[in-house]
Amino acid sequence: MEKAFDRVWHDSLIHKLLDTALPPALIRVSYTDNIPTLRGHREDWEDDVMLALYADDSAYFATSRRADLAAKSIQRVFDVLPEWLDKRSMAVNVVEWKGCVRYLGVHIECLLRMVPQMDYIIQMSRAARAKLRPILTSRLP
Repeated sequence: MEKAFDRVWHDSLIHKLLDTALPPALIRVSYTDNIPTLRGHREDWEDDVMLALYADDSAYFATSRRADLAAKSIQRVFDVLPEWLDKRSMAVNVVEWKGCVRYLGVHIECLLRMVPQMDYIIQMSRAARAKLRPILTSRLP
């Protein structure tokens, strides 16, 4: 969510949390706990779209033996998402379609191969080794 904390209607959030069964000391659930998925609205051919939340990052994931069906499931969620966002005065950061994206520090390729991630790790380790070279080659005790 784009600027999620800045756009949250804090009074509504607190009211929403107080209506839960959680003790007030434990009220730390996400404002997005009811963000749309397909739960309760699935077709016979589809599994629920999964929602991954980490701090202020979120991502939808769908599984299927056919990519077109997974895309159709996610599109169904995206069709109802604008209304949910509008009610909360929230916006999303639009991500440009790429064959490989970086999410939470991990490079994810569209074919789910680990090559981009491994290339990134190798590049970062080489850069770290280059920075440490003067220390490693010195004759200091």
